[in-house]
Amino acid sequence: MTVEQNDLFLESGAVRQEYPAALIDAHVHIYDCFHLNSFLDSALRNFQEAAQNLSVDNGHIGVLLLTETASDNKFCELKRISTRQKAADCSFRWHFCHTEEDCSLLAVNEDSQILVIVAGRQIVSQENLEILALGTTRSFPERRPIEDALAMIRESQALAVLPWGFGKWFFGRGQIIERLLNSAQHKDLFLGDNSGRPGFLPQPRFFAQARKQDIRILPGSDPLPFPRETEKPGSFGFILNHKISTITPASDIKRLLLKPEIAVNPYGHAETLLRFACNQVAMQVTKHKR
Repeated sequence: MTVEQNDLFLESGAVRQEYPAALIDAHVHIYDCFHLNSFLDSALRNFQEAAQNLSVDNGHIGVLLLTETASDNKFCELKRISTRQKAADCSFRWHFCHTEEDCSLLAVNEDSQILVIVAGRQIVSQENLEILALGTTRSFPERRPIEDALAMIRESQALAVLPWGFGKWFFGRGQIIERLLNSAQHKDLFLGDNSGRPGFLPQPRFFAQARKQDIRILPGSDPLPFPRETEKPGSFGFILNHKISTITPASDIKRLLLKPEIAVNPYGHAETLLRFACNQVAMQVTKHKR
């Protein structure tokens, strides 16, 4: 799709320019083992199911917040894809439209159903803690002290999120999380939940601390790099019952999330015992193969 075609598409009314609510998955990876059709179809289906369960009947848009590692840049790949390039592939059911932001795209299927895709990064700090930078195309250096990493994310105007990870919030790293949550310097910090967290265990203690201190917890599906995980995007997230524009969706979401009075209502279910165990075994096997 050329720039001219993109502008005409947006102006035609085929894309609604404003939605009264957004369902948002705040931790998304697109791995090479995922077929893009299946990935986007699954996200659309999961957002629709969540909207039905939440009785969102006045219109909504589904949003995927990417959290790409240093070795991935699927967002740039999607930006390069056009309908003309894919015209020979009749099985490709989605095309992409630019917004007025460099960090967001609209994915539109053959039935004119729309998803928003927002660029973002996942960084590993010197302390071996993961940090998400939501809503940016900027790349960040790895293995920097966590305070430096947070400062760079803040300077890029992205949202900084400390996502839960199995075994990563204990002992010395747990003390770092607690210090950051208690620091007045990091009042714009978020915590992240994900669907890989085992639902049969109590919630992490830092979630309770965050709620007491009015620190937001942003849920996301965080799919793993296995083909079966292509069904997960959109299945675990939160709803914002506020207007989101398809022209500046990332800016709208960041602005709303930085307002303490705006409610973040989670949806979805944490992992079952069987699937959690299978995933942990599969991840260990994958690590040993590298």
